[in-house]
Amino acid sequence: MFYCLTFEQLRSYSRNSIESLEQWARRLIHQKLLVEYGTDYFDAKEENGESIVKKEIRYKANRLVIEYPQRFQRPVNTLFYYK
Repeated sequence: MFYCLTFEQLRSYSRNSIESLEQWARRLIHQKLLVEYGTDYFDAKEENGESIVKKEIRYKANRLVIEYPQRFQRPVNTLFYYK
């Protein structure tokens, strides 16, 4: 199937597939953490007091949500934008 595609078509198909996977993963992460920790899961802590999300990740996520509110409505949506 893929051998019939041009390089650009294959690249476009791959990019769309990766973007779909990222959206699915963010939605799954959100749903699972919401059930386990509630709406404030990004700042939730384990029973031992340790945060479930690292401080650095929370900081970057919150910064992106504030700077780009139209693009990132939830901190979980920022998870695939780290370098």
